[in-house]
Amino acid sequence: MRAQVYFHHCHTLSDARFAAAEGFEFLAFAIDPSWASFPGMAKLKEISGWVSGPRLVGQFPAGTPVSVIHDAVNFLGLEAVELAHPIESSLREKLDLPIIVRVPWELPSDVASAYLQESMLVLLESDMPFHLLAQMPHASEFQALCQQYDMILSCNFNPENLTQALEDWAPYGIALHGGEEERPGWYNYEQLQEITEILAS
Repeated sequence: MRAQVYFHHCHTLSDARFAAAEGFEFLAFAIDPSWASFPGMAKLKEISGWVSGPRLVGQFPAGTPVSVIHDAVNFLGLEAVELAHPIESSLREKLDLPIIVRVPWELPSDVASAYLQESMLVLLESDMPFHLLAQMPHASEFQALCQQYDMILSCNFNPENLTQALEDWAPYGIALHGGEEERPGWYNYEQLQEITEILAS
């Protein structure tokens, strides 16, 4: 693939099976009881047991106690955790596993740079379309970081602006997510498959 895929906010078996079938690198569960679509830890455990291949990641909201993160890591067999900026410098030693830091696009690029220099993977996050983000004043600074370090771009991708991102930014990874099933066991992945075809071309 031209970039690794970080498939996040997974909460259904359909999502997990799709990620595994497409050969995605990461499968991330949002472990947040306040999230309306949170299925519960038992259901996530069941889902994780049905798939193999992707690296399992736990996405945690800001302020989650280390003890809660440890319990989830052990229960689900997580291989990495995604945490929101800012994070404590000592957290890396306490967790002793890879940390993916969620950084908003709106922040200065030196925030992301500091984490990258500590060998952490940065997920640059926004709800805006990529082609608009690429026009922001500090976009060129993020682009330079993206070409120097492993970064995951998380924004509103479509087939057109994804091609622009791959050609101009050459990111290590891009973030995609599934959605609500139309009925149990059924979700229309047509648009996502268009994107994966571009990644595989």
